[in-house]
Amino acid sequence: MKNWKKSIYIKKITEVKIKWNAIFDNFITLLIVISSVILVLDNPRNDPKSNQMLVLYYMDMVTTFLFLLEAIIKIIAKGFIWQSNPLIEPYLSSSWNRLDLFVVLASLMNLGFDMANINMSQFSSLKALRALRGLRPLRVISKNEGLRLVVNALFASMPSMFNVLLICFLFILIFAIMGM
Repeated sequence: MKNWKKSIYIKKITEVKIKWNAIFDNFITLLIVISSVILVLDNPRNDPKSNQMLVLYYMDMVTTFLFLLEAIIKIIAKGFIWQSNPLIEPYLSSSWNRLDLFVVLASLMNLGFDMANINMSQFSSLKALRALRGLRPLRVISKNEGLRLVVNALFASMPSMFNVLLICFLFILIFAIMGM
């Protein structure tokens, strides 16, 4: 009798999780698309005091805080490093979640420097933080199982591709020496 009740309970939890997860993932995917459009429209040659740049700045701020909220929700739901429930993987157990957290923290640091009005010419090494915002579209990969499979296969084939690249380089080198 207890096993029957437990199986119904688990079934209800998974049904709710799937329905809620689909809505949540679709909303986050929409935020990723909006963030990508913001990145495309952001141009360092534009006047920083123009209305377009102010709107882009505030939209970037909102999307960054919503991404932070998503990370916090996932960390609370899954646990950060370990989880007492063996059916739930902790947040940092997935490399895709680590990438998401890295992108969110880089965006927060960039936003923090922008909000503090720190003159970035004094800290030229920190200008690279703006480039890390370009990693935001990679978050789409972590939301889509098919894309994850393709990217993981690509990473798995890298050692073989490196060997082929090395052989091609050697042939080009031989022909270059013969051409001289």
